[in-house]
Amino acid sequence: MCKLFFLILVLNGFLGKIRDPYVPHFEFLDMLNVYPNLIKYSIQSLFLIAGILLFFNYKVRLMCFILGISILITLLSSKGLFRNHILICGCAFLLASFHKESEVPWLLIMQLSVVYYGAAINKLFQEDWWNGVYMHYWMSEILHNKLYLSTIGTNANLIGAKLISWFSMFLELLIATFLLFKKTRKSAIIIVLFFHTLLFSITLQRFGHFLDSILIYLIAFVPYNSNKVSILISSKNEAFIKFLKKLLDWDNRFTLQKAERNNKFGIKNSLNYFDDQVTMRNFLMNSSGFYFVLFTTDLLIRILFENPIQFYFQIILYWGLFIYFVMGQFTSKDKYLKESTYSFQN
Repeated sequence: MCKLFFLILVLNGFLGKIRDPYVPHFEFLDMLNVYPNLIKYSIQSLFLIAGILLFFNYKVRLMCFILGISILITLLSSKGLFRNHILICGCAFLLASFHKESEVPWLLIMQLSVVYYGAAINKLFQEDWWNGVYMHYWMSEILHNKLYLSTIGTNANLIGAKLISWFSMFLELLIATFLLFKKTRKSAIIIVLFFHTLLFSITLQRFGHFLDSILIYLIAFVPYNSNKVSILISSKNEAFIKFLKKLLDWDNRFTLQKAERNNKFGIKNSLNYFDDQVTMRNFLMNSSGFYFVLFTTDLLIRILFENPIQFYFQIILYWGLFIYFVMGQFTSKDKYLKESTYSFQN
């Protein structure tokens, strides 16, 4: 999770945005301008060195702490640089540095809940969100959304805009509340994935790198078995599974074992046996390389294609992943590997 946060910040030019205090949130920070470029180069160096060392798994918690502090100092030093998605990354780094393996990441859960409560409350007290004026103006005048303008945007009473606004506020409150309870946390994650995939499909907006940050954040909620897990393979799928393991299983969490029956494919540990697509979902979700492959695939789509082809590929990718990982577990009655440890700094 934290490595991907570092990558997304670097790719969005955060390193170049770091500068000496300029219209800071706290006036005493202006005193640091007595030494020109001292703060700029110091924070840039700390940020870059900590990020590189994080990729080599050197003192992971300390590097996360340094990255978090570097981001927060930068945001506090200049009001013009403040962005919610950058703040989310900074807080995630900082809170991850206090997390211990085998513990539920309560600090991160609370932060994500606060993000959605804040978003919902900010809308609840604005009349334009209740009467649909803000949504209609944003969709028609700012985004010039053709789908909206040709369908529900034609209604003079803004019924469509009101429904979208109310639906957004309701889901944000629901997500924030569901995250706080263990029994509803999985439902909250599913709603987050559905809400942001739908929002992107309608608006084609990433809101800076807010969408990327939220999706990366969800990796913190993926528990995995800290013990070695055996994957049963047959001669029919042996070459393919070995290729996937080499490509994705960077932490060497899985071992390959020949199945007794030639057509067998599954995961086996001391507690459970899973087969077919359940195995594949468990393997992918618990392989750190899988998230980097997804990250790289999305990045390549943005580099290689222009709109609207770029958006078509991204929408197909996002909904395909949602259907496979979320909807698939309901159709195949998935039982994921027992939660034994949370480890996401790597």
